[in-house]
Amino acid sequence: MQWKRRPKWYQRRRDRGTFLKIYRLTKIEGYGAGAVLYVRIVDEDGRGIDRTRTELHPDRRIWDLMYNGIQHSIANGCEINSLAVEMLHLENSPALRLREARDDG
Repeated sequence: MQWKRRPKWYQRRRDRGTFLKIYRLTKIEGYGAGAVLYVRIVDEDGRGIDRTRTELHPDRRIWDLMYNGIQHSIANGCEINSLAVEMLHLENSPALRLREARDDG
């Protein structure tokens, strides 16, 4: 997922903070700041974003891809806290059940 355009070649060769590997997430954390709830998403290279849930899915097609990446990452052991599970409606997620089964066995 990319959230801003890449700068011109003469400005910076590589801006590491403008995209996430959504199928390689390592941490998904929900937290509150004042009266607003945020989700922090971090990938395997340490890049991350902090967004409200509504900011994550203004376009349904992009949100579907993001949600699939989140599910994939959770099933493969991504850290996630209970607030993020509630915010993203993952309570009955097959990815959480798969991860729990893998951790138990």
